[in-house]
Amino acid sequence: MKINYKKPRFRDLKPEVQSKQITIATKELTELVIERMGNDLDAMLLFTLARDFGFRKHRLRKVYDGIFEAYRDLRNAWQGDNREVIDDAKRELKSIGVDVELWNEQKRAWLDGGYKNDECWNSHGRKEVEWK
Repeated sequence: MKINYKKPRFRDLKPEVQSKQITIATKELTELVIERMGNDLDAMLLFTLARDFGFRKHRLRKVYDGIFEAYRDLRNAWQGDNREVIDDAKRELKSIGVDVELWNEQKRAWLDGGYKNDECWNSHGRKEVEWK
């Protein structure tokens, strides 16, 4: 005789069980993103600093150590629903004229053909003509 067992849906669970599962899922996702994407992002950032700005091993190591500390703070912020670390970083960058969210929107629009190259200025104050 086969017993039909219906697995409960997430919305049918008690709120405390839902909260616990969300916490576990957030922790696992954070670890996945930081572990897998972290190395790639670190490599691209360090390579860009070396290629475009002439950073060498010791200066790159200082940057890497700073990134590692930022990752730790970011991981703790994500896992604890503490957005202050992220918001503070964005606020500090905006105070010196760096709006990362705006730059990302501009690059996405540029990649999607949303506006012409002569409407987009790069970080050096020059008009972007083409991608190399």
